[in-house]
Amino acid sequence: WQRGPDWKATEGNNLVILNGEDATELGRVPIAHPRQLQLLGGKLYALRHDGGQWKVSAIALTAGMPQGDWQTVAAIQGIDNVTDCKLDARGNLYVSDLKGNQIYKLNSQGQIVHRFGRATVQRPGHYDEQVFMSPGKLALWTDGQGQDRLLIVETSGPNRMSEWTTDGKLLRQWF
Repeated sequence: WQRGPDWKATEGNNLVILNGEDATELGRVPIAHPRQLQLLGGKLYALRHDGGQWKVSAIALTAGMPQGDWQTVAAIQGIDNVTDCKLDARGNLYVSDLKGNQIYKLNSQGQIVHRFGRATVQRPGHYDEQVFMSPGKLALWTDGQGQDRLLIVETSGPNRMSEWTTDGKLLRQWF
């Protein structure tokens, strides 16, 4: 068994590729202001802030190493404070907005097609499980029936992690 390359976004404008065994540097790929990385379907995707706008870009991988140039996949429209972003196999984007207390589903063009949750703020003295409290990190997984599920980790309140269908139904939650 041999571990493949690891990627990490640097504070600068490079993606550094490290050997998974001994952490020696294998290469660098320039990218402006990376925020988040995701492997999917033989490509490496990056959420980045470029020209005053949030974008998702992709670069092809050959034997685990980036090849060619970054290509913009989608420009995120209507969301100023993107915290995290995940892409599903159908090209939909799921975006968290920590400051705005929202999760959005976007189509492959970056347009909002669904907003998760009932409101942008909890009512004082009442907890509503359909209202987020500073949603930050996201994850996607596929259940045994082949349905995509979205996991959302909140950073305020009870620090909940919740599981949702990709069309916005709350399935379960952990505190």
